[in-house]
Amino acid sequence: MLTEKDTKNYISDEELTNYNDDNLLKSNVMFFDNDLNNFNGFNDSINILINDSIPNQIVRDYYVNSNTSIPKQIPFAKIVQEINQSNNHNNQYINILVKHDMYETHIPVEGFTERHINIVKKWINAHKNKNDLYLLFDWDRTLSVCEGIIFMSNLFINRYYSDNKDHLLPDILNLLIGGQERYDMLKKFFNEICQIPNLQILVITANPSAKKTDVNYGNFFEIVKLLIPCLTEEHFLCSSSSSKSKVFDEYRSRHNDSKKDDSKKDNDSKKDNDSKKDDSKKRKYLLNEKNEKNVKKSRKRGGRKNRAIKSRRYKR
Repeated sequence: MLTEKDTKNYISDEELTNYNDDNLLKSNVMFFDNDLNNFNGFNDSINILINDSIPNQIVRDYYVNSNTSIPKQIPFAKIVQEINQSNNHNNQYINILVKHDMYETHIPVEGFTERHINIVKKWINAHKNKNDLYLLFDWDRTLSVCEGIIFMSNLFINRYYSDNKDHLLPDILNLLIGGQERYDMLKKFFNEICQIPNLQILVITANPSAKKTDVNYGNFFEIVKLLIPCLTEEHFLCSSSSSKSKVFDEYRSRHNDSKKDDSKKDNDSKKDNDSKKDDSKKRKYLLNEKNEKNVKKSRKRGGRKNRAIKSRRYKR
């Protein structure tokens, strides 16, 4: 098990405040995760540790206002439900969790915040004239404020949403993100950076539901895609049976091979177009040459005819 002393290839929240912007140029890879052990192997990237010891703002406000200490098991759905009701927002997924007394066994955290958004934007601007930027995210307790997901494979959830599935995934995401306010902030951020052509956004998670063979894979991917609209299945990677660095290295290798293939196709296409242009020039040259010969023949025939006419006139 790695400790902070064993590996210091990351930036903590405390260090982020005074981080030198010049260091943003050192790598075209930026990685956010709440577990420092996942930075093992990411020696050439900018690794930023999400502090998962800070409770989510919603949780802090709730227990401060009620003047009680934060318990080990958090009725997070109930807390968010109360906020939703005060804002006239109804989330049936949350209502079901509350009805069945579902608790979070890990305290929901702040996760990826506005200060992290600002550092990402600075990093992107520092590399705006370069190709292939890789922005990597963990999911649980990084983009999501929770640990894990209660999916519709759970019978009582599946029973309610069987005729109402269009609302299921947005309702789940609303809770995982920590409410509407944080959702709006992250949604705006991802909508903006999804427009950057040289930026690739990857989610690398050890959550077993990210395995393509898992019954919940399709729902999990669609939930994350609701937050990151440009995400493709190619960029949604599972690290449950391998290190995140290995998963990313394999992805980047595939991506580079694909770029080489595309480049080769472009070159072959260019050569083919050049060849067609050469053939066209040759045909045009031969056609012009043929036309010139026909014109000369026509002139010769016209000359002989004129001489014959003159000859007949003289005989008269």
